[in-house]
Amino acid sequence: MLTVRRLKPGMDDAFRKAWTPHHWHDRFVRGYHLRSEDDPSQVITLGFFAGSQEDLDAMRDDPAWMAGEERRLRRIAPLEDEVLLSGVWEVVDEFAGAEPHPGQ
Repeated sequence: MLTVRRLKPGMDDAFRKAWTPHHWHDRFVRGYHLRSEDDPSQVITLGFFAGSQEDLDAMRDDPAWMAGEERRLRRIAPLEDEVLLSGVWEVVDEFAGAEPHPGQ
């Protein structure tokens, strides 16, 4: 799951706190906050979900989970100027770089 947002000035720390779910779903394995070097008001939130499309659909069909998501999105909304892109993306390839050399 990936979302690109433009935050209101000075809201980066508050956004990261508001974005973090109070309860992580068991299938969420990792998340990232990324900030643009060119425009620090532009941030990406990226969450990795370990499961099938059916697992994702089941999570979204859970009224308790979705109520928590609605509360989280209401916390976020006053901190953002706009959502530029949002969606669920399927990983089709994974690449790993070289291992760092000792001492680096």
